[in-house]
Amino acid sequence: MNPVLETSLAFAGISPSIGQVAQLEDLGDWLRVEALPAGGIGPSEGPRIDDRHLADSIVFAAAWEAPPGRCWDLGTGAGLPGLVLAILWPRCRFTLVDRSARKIDLVRRAARILGVEVDTRVASIGSLEGQIEAIVSRALMPASALLPHLRRLLSPGGLAVVSGSGAPVAGYEEMAVPAGILDHSARLLMMRG
Repeated sequence: MNPVLETSLAFAGISPSIGQVAQLEDLGDWLRVEALPAGGIGPSEGPRIDDRHLADSIVFAAAWEAPPGRCWDLGTGAGLPGLVLAILWPRCRFTLVDRSARKIDLVRRAARILGVEVDTRVASIGSLEGQIEAIVSRALMPASALLPHLRRLLSPGGLAVVSGSGAPVAGYEEMAVPAGILDHSARLLMMRG
């Protein structure tokens, strides 16, 4: 396994099974072979699939002491971080949401290939209704613009974790990912319901 993946798993407090490691590797292959050519991730991201996309998704798990029962991944794109977390938290029921039907079709195919059960939904964030105990989002929109949506969708006592750009954002707690965990500096922003 890629050392960056090992380090990010250790940071998140996860000891994956052999099957989970194989699923993560298969997801990396799928991202390279199918998602990249289909535009699910940027055209220059191929060499950084493990170090940037998989490891970056894994560190989201560090925000929870135990996996939640249900989680929405808003703006999932090619399934990040939702598919990664669904592999690592098999008892959590994930719904991966994106406004692009083409991207949701990609995610559904990846889930079938990986043998991961997830729900998918083509929807804009503004059209979502109801509340959920856990939300993740990676690069959907600036965290300040996402905050009102999270306040509306996150149930009391719930936790939302989103990517940060490096600057503090009002309304969020910050969790820095120490140097050496990823191949880049990272911050996660957390909002509690």
